Order: sequence, then C-alpha cells, then structure tokens
Amino acid sequence: MVMPISVKINTKDLKKIDKIVKRVKIQSNRTGEKIIRRLAENTTESARGFAPIGATGRLRDSIKAVSHGKFRVDVTAGEGVPMHGGHNYAKFQEYGFRAHGVPKGIPEVAAWIRNRGVKVRGKYLWVSRHTPFLAPAVNAQLNEGKVKRVINYYMPGITGK
Repeated sequence: MVMPISVKINTKDLKKIDKIVKRVKIQSNRTGEKIIRRLAENTTESARGFAPIGATGRLRDSIKAVSHGKFRVDVTAGEGVPMHGGHNYAKFQEYGFRAHGVPKGIPEVAAWIRNRGVKVRGKYLWVSRHTPFLAPAVNAQLNEGKVKRVINYYMPGITGK
C-alpha cells in the first residue's frame, strides 16, 4: 500500500528567498559593471603607454573608455585627431598603411620634424611604419593576469587563486 505524501510550502519563506535572490542578482550586476569598467580603464591606461607620441600627443590623449549602458564600455581613440585630409589617424596607426610621403608644410608635421631634428629632403616626410597601440594594450591586460586580479578584487576567490 502506497502512503500519500503531502508537502506544505510556506509562501512567506519563498518571498524572503525571492528577495535575497533579487538582492544577489542586483549586487552581482553592479559588480559585473564595475569589473567591466575597471578592465576598460586599465586597457585605456595601457594603450596610452603604447600610443605613438607625435608633435601634439593628441592621439594618446584621445584614448578613453566610453560607457554605452550596462555591461558595455568601449575603448576608443582618435576622436578629434584628424590627419591631413580628414582621415582618422588612430585607425592608420593601429592597422597600418602603405608607405607614403606627408607634406612637411602641415603644422603638426613641421613641429614633429623640428622636435625630432629629422632632416627632410624635398617637400615630403617619408612615413613607412605604423605603431599599433590598442591590440598590444589588450594583450598586455590578458597576458599579465590583470583581468584575474581585477575580478578577484571585486569578487574575492571567484577565479581560484
């Protein structure tokens, strides 16, 4: 003979648990946002260290972390740093370009030539190399265990050691 089983659920206790779960969820979301923001700020600082510094330093100074709502922070560069011709200088430094001549009459180029003591023959400064700065910054953050340290700072013990 099978005995019937009854289970009594106290809904008052469920409401308490529900409140606790909601609190934990809110707290973990806030912590997640803090972690993402800190990682973006660390990457920004690192990218500034890798960025080439020309006559003005505007490219380095343009690197910043920009929030786009919850859980999204972009590291951007180049806003307000146009090249001759209106192109985004940051893009060319990061991804490269073909070797080319830059007119030495452009004020920033002339200042760079003066500051570096570079001798230029003719009307153009020959430019043949780019200096990536965002990719090395991200790699430095990942390779040096900084991500793990940031996460452990906000959530101690979550990543193991």
